[in-house]
Amino acid sequence: MQAVLSDKQQAPQLIAWPEVPAPLYADDPMFLKVAADLARVTRTWFLAGVVGHLPDGGPLNSAILVAPSGEVVGRYDKVHLVPFGEFVPWPFGFANKISTEIGDFRPGTNVVVLPIGEHRMATFICYESVFPNFVRQFAANGAELLVNISNDSWFGKTAARLQHLKIVRMRAAENRRWLLRSTNDGITATIDPAGRLLGTLPSYVQSASRTGYSYVKEKTFYTRHGDWFPILCAIWAAAIVAAGLAKWI
Repeated sequence: MQAVLSDKQQAPQLIAWPEVPAPLYADDPMFLKVAADLARVTRTWFLAGVVGHLPDGGPLNSAILVAPSGEVVGRYDKVHLVPFGEFVPWPFGFANKISTEIGDFRPGTNVVVLPIGEHRMATFICYESVFPNFVRQFAANGAELLVNISNDSWFGKTAARLQHLKIVRMRAAENRRWLLRSTNDGITATIDPAGRLLGTLPSYVQSASRTGYSYVKEKTFYTRHGDWFPILCAIWAAAIVAAGLAKWI
């Protein structure tokens, strides 16, 4: 709140918190009041990582978007969960679980694009950044801005944090979208539509910053068509190799 209110001349357009920065629940009235008050006081759209729930109580790794009016306008539930972190794969169901919720998360089922005023945005969560064909579906469905929220604290002080950032930069370039990355102990960054890194926050300190971005509607060839071109190239290359080997048989 202090970081947002520090500049009284210009209110930000969007506040982005990382993936579940605390045990925040999408159906907790107290948290929803705090989120609504923050959005109303700052007159800003507010994106926050939360734990959502299915009707049967099953937990979801989610993100909610709160409008400047204080209304929750939508929620995205993470589709691709981290094996052994957020769920235990079927053959290993006997494994001990880390806590009462981790290992029990349920996957979301839909790619969700959220309205943000006259524009549309989407967020994908943490590990989902490694799936290019999945991330492109957000842009293909109309997202003009991409936000990646992540909790990278479990990487520790390793090169995995930088590797994760490089992966996310590819998602921006493939879809020609501005990409804002908000993390816990990862590398929080602004990435332009060419995948260029325009700025990061310092590591391992509590911090916030203002950054610029824009909305892009045009869809790249990859956004429209996905992986069929490299797949055809791979098939063609395999056919050439097979033809060459056939001459020696």
